[in-house]
Amino acid sequence: MKRILLASSVPALVVALIACGSGASTDDDGQGMNSLVVTSAPLPAAILINEVLANEPGSDASGEFIELVNPGATDVDITGYTLSDAVQVRHTFPSTVLPAGRALVVTGAGASTGALSLSNSGDTVTLKTSSGASVDAVTYTSTLSSTDGVSFNRKPDGASNATAYVLHTDLSTLSSSPGKRVDGTDFGSTAGDAGTDAGSDAGTDAGTDAGPASGHVRIMAGNLTSGNNQSYDPGDGIRIFQGLKPDVAMIQEFNFGAGDDAAIRSFVDTAFGTGYSVQRQTGVQIPNGVVSRFPILQGGTWDDTQVTNRDFVWARIDVPGPNDLWAISVHLLTSSASVRNTEASALVALIRQNVPSTDFVAIGGDFNTGTRTEAAITTFGQILDVGAPFPADQSGNQNTNESRAKPYDWVLVSSLLDAHRVPTVIGSVTLADGLVFDSRVFTPLSAVSPVRSGDSSSLNMQHMGVVKDFEL
Repeated sequence: MKRILLASSVPALVVALIACGSGASTDDDGQGMNSLVVTSAPLPAAILINEVLANEPGSDASGEFIELVNPGATDVDITGYTLSDAVQVRHTFPSTVLPAGRALVVTGAGASTGALSLSNSGDTVTLKTSSGASVDAVTYTSTLSSTDGVSFNRKPDGASNATAYVLHTDLSTLSSSPGKRVDGTDFGSTAGDAGTDAGSDAGTDAGTDAGPASGHVRIMAGNLTSGNNQSYDPGDGIRIFQGLKPDVAMIQEFNFGAGDDAAIRSFVDTAFGTGYSVQRQTGVQIPNGVVSRFPILQGGTWDDTQVTNRDFVWARIDVPGPNDLWAISVHLLTSSASVRNTEASALVALIRQNVPSTDFVAIGGDFNTGTRTEAAITTFGQILDVGAPFPADQSGNQNTNESRAKPYDWVLVSSLLDAHRVPTVIGSVTLADGLVFDSRVFTPLSAVSPVRSGDSSSLNMQHMGVVKDFEL
């Protein structure tokens, strides 16, 4: 087993780290190890760097991740906290609260600077408060980052009194477990942790889910840009999101203001709320994204090889209950049904490759499909429920483009999630199969304030929003 001794730092404590040679000491298997020795007794940190994947699978650095854990009994506001490597700050947290006993993950794709840039030959990862005070830090060598796809993890897992980082495979049969315990179970549940010392994992016995108490989840697809720039700046789509109050929204053409972190945070705060998390692609013309009321444990981008100005954006979300939700925002091409089927086939393969069979899946967005029997829908039917009944407006119209003539927009879910589907209820209105929202026909508009009657027909409004509800 290869490990490093853990050095944890808090604002009131300065810790000196001394790198020892491979023969300086031995681990409990009698093998030589590289270690970092703490020269003064560390105090437990409020938030811990629990797991790090520096050597991502393959060559896609967007797969690197850093997992943080709150082992305490109190929620911690980490707004403005930063994650750094040895060179610079790589991620600054927007408005974020890490609940007691829970974890969150920052990926290379999700970092605010666009990358984590963790070195496979060794690096330092540091978590600091918004004022620059050190919360936790770990320096690792190539011993813990030499194998593609294998992370290193605290031992015991998630514990403030941990004394070392070890390879994830020394604790579990899994190569990594972003957002989860080392054995793949949820933080905050009552299941034990494989490979940890009994009773030493903070939060193991919490026995409660620190997420929202409600098990109701409203999932929405929204390509609701308007105006001349494929953006949400005119505000028509923002009002629709405000009125429908989705818990998870899969958004297309995700542009607003300058498109920087501050602008996107402002959009999310206004359209959804300050407690929502966001996963959004950057550096492309019309990015996709996912916004969630529940914590996003992990997120990233999967390549859409058929187009250059957007990709598939996914977020693994800690919804209520034992199953995570993988929400995937898509915007298929208009060019031909054949190309859309190629995109659907690639996405089905990616889901089969990456998503555990025990997790929920929802794909939402602008499919640009001309019919409900197009080849792409048949392909998605390999893993998702694609048949009737379909969401509709109060007049029974299921079509979603601006002229209400074609079924462009979808929320498709796995059968595991569809088993939890319930009617969509908005004020006094109940729609058994979900909602296609058109402000021109929805009544009463007072139930979806601040929506205006003309929002769905505003200048260059893309499509109608699609909503499905679930009880978990």
